[in-house]
Amino acid sequence: MVLIRCRTGDFVYTPEELEVMRSDIEAIGELAASGPGKDVGVVIGALTAEGKIDEPAVRSLVQAARGMQVTFHRAFDMVRDAEEALTTLASIPGIQRILTSGLAATCIAGLSLITQLSIAHPNSLTLMPGSGVNAHTITPLLQSLYPIWHDQDKRGEVHLSAGRWAEPRKTFRRERMGFGLGVMGGEEMERREWGRWEV
Repeated sequence: MVLIRCRTGDFVYTPEELEVMRSDIEAIGELAASGPGKDVGVVIGALTAEGKIDEPAVRSLVQAARGMQVTFHRAFDMVRDAEEALTTLASIPGIQRILTSGLAATCIAGLSLITQLSIAHPNSLTLMPGSGVNAHTITPLLQSLYPIWHDQDKRGEVHLSAGRWAEPRKTFRRERMGFGLGVMGGEEMERREWGRWEV
């Protein structure tokens, strides 16, 4: 599942940015079709400035996927109304799941909403919890969601990076030098500019 995101920042895209993402999706589709593994998909998302699903944009991205699996990413966690957003996404053929933390910083903090939406919409898209999934949170997460998935005959999935920041190497560095992250000085610069994310 390849994340399609042409830039950081919000999820409100210009026509030019949407064209870049459609081209990326088509390129991934061509690579998937020519490679040994056909189980390839994309992770997309687009919102309006009012915090709703940008339905025309999402439909155009799904259309570019041409039958690949499609997940709507955590842009879902920035919508004004989760019920409305879920209903809109469920009306777009070709989307299989929504990656969400339940409109909270972590999926444990948003677990009650994920559970509520999963129960209220049994025939809709699968909600895949993500953000904050680790060895300590996976058990309560599955205790809440697995019975729902089982009753609805859905294949439950969770998303995690399974990573951590490795200690930066002790190498020569120029004082207050960074490389584009906009963090100048202190522990945050040390971690983000010089750290390594390890799985």
